[in-house]
Amino acid sequence: MKRSQALAILVISLMLVSALPVLKAGAAVPYTEKLSVSVAGSSALWYLSFSHVNASSKLSALESTSGVTWYNVTAVKTTAWKSDFQVFGAAGYGLYPAPFVPSQGLFLTVGADSFDHAQAAAKGLDSYLLSAFVSYSNGSEVYTFYSPVSFDATVPRTLLSSLPTGFGGFASGVTSSTFIATPSPIVILSGVKSGSSFNHSLIIGSMSGSALDSSKRPDIKTYFGTTLSSIVASNKSTSSVISVRFLDGIVNSTDTANVSNDLPHFASSYVLNVAPGKKIYRLNVTDLEQPALLLASRTVSVGVLHTGDNLSVTLSISNLSNDTSITKLTIKDDWWKATHQFKLVTGNSTWTASTLAPGSRTTPVYTLQVNGTAQEKVEIPALKVDFTYTAGLQTRRGQATLNAIPLSLGIDDALVYARAIPSGGYGRVVGLEQKVKVVATNIGTLAASSVTIAGNTSISGIAANGGSASVDVVESAQGLTGVNVSKTYAVSYRNPNSVLYNATTNSYSEVFSHVSMRISFVTLTVGATISALKGGGSNVTLTFTTSNLGLATAKSFFAGGHLPTSLGCGAAKGAGIACSNGSIGAFVLNYTTLPLSASKVAYLKINTTTPRNYVLAPFSYTSDSSPYVFSGQSNSVPIPAGFVYTKAYNPSKFFAGMTSQVSVNATNAGPFDVRNASISAVIDGFDTLTGTAAPSSTTPLVAAGGSLGFQYKVVASSTASGNLSSADIFSNFYFGSTSFSIRRPGPGVYAYQPFAVSIKTSPSNPTEGKPFQLVLTINNTSGVDVSTVHFTMPIPSGLSLSGLQNSSISSGVLSMNIDILRAGGSNTASATAVAGSGIAVPYKGAKLTFDYSGTTVVGKVPTNGFTIGENALTRYYIPTGVVLVLVLAAAFYLRRKAGVSVPVSQS
Repeated sequence: MKRSQALAILVISLMLVSALPVLKAGAAVPYTEKLSVSVAGSSALWYLSFSHVNASSKLSALESTSGVTWYNVTAVKTTAWKSDFQVFGAAGYGLYPAPFVPSQGLFLTVGADSFDHAQAAAKGLDSYLLSAFVSYSNGSEVYTFYSPVSFDATVPRTLLSSLPTGFGGFASGVTSSTFIATPSPIVILSGVKSGSSFNHSLIIGSMSGSALDSSKRPDIKTYFGTTLSSIVASNKSTSSVISVRFLDGIVNSTDTANVSNDLPHFASSYVLNVAPGKKIYRLNVTDLEQPALLLASRTVSVGVLHTGDNLSVTLSISNLSNDTSITKLTIKDDWWKATHQFKLVTGNSTWTASTLAPGSRTTPVYTLQVNGTAQEKVEIPALKVDFTYTAGLQTRRGQATLNAIPLSLGIDDALVYARAIPSGGYGRVVGLEQKVKVVATNIGTLAASSVTIAGNTSISGIAANGGSASVDVVESAQGLTGVNVSKTYAVSYRNPNSVLYNATTNSYSEVFSHVSMRISFVTLTVGATISALKGGGSNVTLTFTTSNLGLATAKSFFAGGHLPTSLGCGAAKGAGIACSNGSIGAFVLNYTTLPLSASKVAYLKINTTTPRNYVLAPFSYTSDSSPYVFSGQSNSVPIPAGFVYTKAYNPSKFFAGMTSQVSVNATNAGPFDVRNASISAVIDGFDTLTGTAAPSSTTPLVAAGGSLGFQYKVVASSTASGNLSSADIFSNFYFGSTSFSIRRPGPGVYAYQPFAVSIKTSPSNPTEGKPFQLVLTINNTSGVDVSTVHFTMPIPSGLSLSGLQNSSISSGVLSMNIDILRAGGSNTASATAVAGSGIAVPYKGAKLTFDYSGTTVVGKVPTNGFTIGENALTRYYIPTGVVLVLVLAAAFYLRRKAGVSVPVSQS
């Protein structure tokens, strides 16, 4: 942006504020208020401006910067723009107070003695607006910066909080919530240094698609986002002014206002000074957006005349207006009197109409007779036709031009005259075309050659005696502001002697309307989303949304720009998008057509492993809405890929029941600051929090290179085992005045169940009095090394041990100690045991512990123990002789019993 453009933005802003007297340092600044409205078609751009705004306490960091003499902070949102609002932008009247028109944006223009001081001033705003300003243009002591912004989240609590509602008056009609919902909210806070302090002014504004009420009066009570019953002037203001500029209309007013009409440009102004405390219920000023237009032309019956011949001249008079009558129309077509070669036969060459109704046409005719004898060329000259019409309560003047016609008295020649005849009605809107037929008629007796009609040279000739040729010309508004079109068209030809002649048509006039303009309105909005990659780094997805919000098809669209090489291109997705080596070429988005209401979306998906914050510059674009070509820029895009946060467990591999310390840390790689940052974690499903401290942290600033973090401890549950996914971590922060909420997955951890000691005997069922082997085996089934493995087991008094290997016994306690037991390793201890009697050996008192990562972990031991059985052969031994006697005695006893019971034989 050139210095002149930057100054223009400042001038526009200052013009909206009522003129302030020149003050000495420390002098009180009088409070003033002003409503400024610009009306074009059915759209209005309005501003409320206030002086004597108290803002220094909020802007001290900026204002204390050395070398700064003035500044202008502007916040805009255009997400609800209508197509007709383009008339106020750079392609129209240039009244929009920003270097370009993004969907949302912050702009800072600084008057300073150096770029370094201006940049320091921009940095001073960051803490207030949570912004990230980037240089846009540098001039001679004028510097402009831009930043992304989330308008609704940032502006109401910052810039808009300076609205002086305490003074009542115009400011009392505005509420923050309804204002930011208007179609195009704008807030401008300005400061101008005076002595050691700054004087401030505040401007808020927006646009309305319903500028006028049904009576064509500015409907100012509806502009501010709600319908007011009245607008009241402040009792504390030294000046309360309502100023309305009608950019394409003239007005009439019954108010005691200063009204000025610029008829040549069909524009006007209305300025009303409002007394303190007075209520304004409506503005009594009527806007006439379309003037009455007269189309007037001549035709004749013959071109070469001799003495006694008659000449009929027909006037064609049309009121092109649809709703305005023409009054006091007089045509004095008395050219013939000066020739002294004609006399009036019938009709009247002076024609008067007291009224000509809208859309009506009349064709008065008068007839002349040649009464002279001279042989010469005569021309019916072009004639200005004045007329009047009523606009509001006042009479206005208009003018049209009758075409000239060549005549010849007694000399044969080619004689061509031309007329302009519009077709298709009147009252076109900007973007539509008006067809005009340019007709050339040869009323001579010789043919015309080398004919050029309105620049068209394809016509070889026109026959004599009424031959004609025509060319269709298409007229349209000259851009968005060149709506008043008044033209004549040139015709040239040669006679048979190659003499060149020229002719000119009657005038044709058209006023194109700004209501529902038939033009495209293409916007490019760029968004960025960030998600974490599992392996580290971030995925940045840039979304390019191109929409046609206008009332005509865009015949082409292309956008261009550059991505930082450190960010790269990633993968492109969607029609029309291309990216190479970090540069988006001239055809990033290249659409051959974009119909009404069409929207196209394309993506760049970029994986970045190098932490860095970015503020992407706006992407420039052009769209073809023939015959107009519009250019613009997208919003700037904040990408906080440099704000990286992690979650770590110490240890990350642990045993169930262990305590682990969790560290959550966020670092800002820069180069931009991060504001109002908070990071938090939730407790995992496999552990519990120790203590009552919430696992979160908040800070107003994480500067470039700074960090934010916290720690907490958790205890793994007794059932935790295997690969586990820890809970996500969350961050909320502002970057580039935009709120971000990003969720990153927690790291994976591994939980081991504590390993156990194995206790076995050999044989498996030992008996009393017999030695057996007692074997202890400790197998580290985890994936980590442990230390100070210690196993103890009480030995009952009836059990004696000997031949101990890798173990010891003391005071009746068997011990096994291992300094380091590697992951997957095992260690065995043994002893020879013998019990004098059958006893039970319980494991109840046995204990296994080991150290890991500074924590003593309790291992697992068997639960039942083992039993030493009794030896029956030794415990219950009977001598052999005693056993034999007992056996014989038993046999004798049995035999006697058998003898008694058997009967004696009788034989």
